[in-house]
Amino acid sequence: MTGPVLFLTVTLILRNASAVDETGGSLLLVSLTGFEELEGIARIAVFDSAEHWPEGIEFAVRRVSAPVTGDTVIIAVRNLEPGDYSFAAFHDRDSDSVFDRGLFGIPSEIYGFSNGARGSTGPPDYSDAVFSMSQDTLTMEVRLE
Repeated sequence: MTGPVLFLTVTLILRNASAVDETGGSLLLVSLTGFEELEGIARIAVFDSAEHWPEGIEFAVRRVSAPVTGDTVIIAVRNLEPGDYSFAAFHDRDSDSVFDRGLFGIPSEIYGFSNGARGSTGPPDYSDAVFSMSQDTLTMEVRLE
């Protein structure tokens, strides 16, 4: 999804986000790309500290998912308090809610992090993926690899 199509999609999401406007909360729009198959679920977990980053998803402040029906999936995370956050995302191809790994723990499903952060031999540091939610709407794009 590129240019005008992405703009139209984001505009429609913002128009339909009236609950966010009524409550005065924020809206984080995460545009995920890089899907190899149009199946399964795109999942993100939003963290507000490095303590459980990124594996402890039960401690995430938000977990949101959406079906993969196109080459771009836009996930809306609503009502985050102002502050610093990071997120981890992955393509759950088999829809089992588990980030699958193969031999030697090497991921077998594509993944990505806020700010496009990447670690050299594992996940990136929280500080590399952190962003500030200090406005009503923030849009971020991440390519899953």
